[in-house]
Amino acid sequence: MEADILLHSGVDMHRRYPVVTVVDDEGRKLVMGARIPNDELEILGFFKSLEEENK
Repeated sequence: MEADILLHSGVDMHRRYPVVTVVDDEGRKLVMGARIPNDELEILGFFKSLEEENK
């Protein structure tokens, strides 16, 4: 049985785009300073893609 991977994210909100950094439980940076358009579907898609990549 595989263990679930727990990811931690920090989001710095800006008017036009949030900047996101994502680390794993061991502090390894998986995403550093990603700029995402400030759109609900774009933000949800970004976090959904992390889920898909880290299964």
